[in-house]
Amino acid sequence: EGAAEEEAEGAAEEADAFYCVACGKNFRSAKQWQNHEKSKKHVERVRQLRADLLAEDEAAALAEASEAAEMEAASGSDSGGEASGAEEAAVSVEEGEEEEEEEEEE
Repeated sequence: EGAAEEEAEGAAEEADAFYCVACGKNFRSAKQWQNHEKSKKHVERVRQLRADLLAEDEAAALAEASEAAEMEAASGSDSGGEASGAEEAAVSVEEGEEEEEEEEEE
């Protein structure tokens, strides 16, 4: 029984060795995997996943900055017209988005 279990685990690990998380596909060999990595579908899928993750990160940063600004406003602290760290973070994220859009247009 122990040998059969080890063999099954080994086969499962081997199947995972050539698995594309982005596309949800298994490959039988390193050569198939390498060819897949170069395919248009895979490259486009990876590009889209990266864009989605960046958008999620930016949205989370904006939400966090907004929440921090709300908490600061609620506490009644006035920084004398200086931007808070949360406001600076929100501006920084927005500037990063503009730079990315400019790079994509080029």
